[in-house]
Amino acid sequence: MSENKYTPPQTPEELVLTWIKRVRESQFSHHHCVEFYKVVHFAIGVPATILTAIVGTSIFKVATSSPNSSPSYLIISLSILAAILSGLQTFLNVQAKINAHKIAADKFSEIRRDLEEAYATSQINATLISAAKTKYNNATQNAPDVSSSVFSKITTILYKSPQ
Repeated sequence: MSENKYTPPQTPEELVLTWIKRVRESQFSHHHCVEFYKVVHFAIGVPATILTAIVGTSIFKVATSSPNSSPSYLIISLSILAAILSGLQTFLNVQAKINAHKIAADKFSEIRRDLEEAYATSQINATLISAAKTKYNNATQNAPDVSSSVFSKITTILYKSPQ
């Protein structure tokens, strides 16, 4: 038998504390995804833009230099690489992922603040729990997926013991 046996919350206060913990984990996981996808966005977008500018000006230079010149293999290779990066940017739809994770993080943050306020002011009641459950379920259903590795990383960061 495992020592980490799950025991469900026994009181409304325990339930709210459990939900605060879970909502906080979700909020931080989605914020982490936003930051990750911002890096991906720039890692693909900046080189694609630079390569496209280089290829465009190089082809213009080749076209205006002499009637018999042909683009070099370097220009052709850069053109292909720029096309691949632009295609990746479109296919991955990184900006939409950033927006979806930001919205999810904001919703989980709102739920967390509501629950923390109710807990701090001793305003926990059946109406609050029902409303929080509805908001929490909606946020979870509408949120994009977070990989288990991201979630694991976030929970490790949130719960590591101070040294």
